[in-house]
Amino acid sequence: MNAVTGLIIACLTLITYGLPDSQIVGGNDALDGAYPYQVSLRSDSLDPSSHFCGGAIISEYYIITTAQCINRRAVQLLIACKKL
Repeated sequence: MNAVTGLIIACLTLITYGLPDSQIVGGNDALDGAYPYQVSLRSDSLDPSSHFCGGAIISEYYIITTAQCINRRAVQLLIACKKL
């Protein structure tokens, strides 16, 4: 009986509040052209040609990306000069 009650409460909560946003929390849209230098993050453990996340070059030594892209794993950065 408690399991059924818990399931009903969970369903009602989901109906009331919906699913959580899968977007970046507290993020802001970047202005067009604000970060024109893109980086492709790729993992050695996956298919070498597979792209799993992106980033932007913000200085000579730093690349910005989201926390969900880096999870204590080795990362390859593909940086190329290419105008899209």
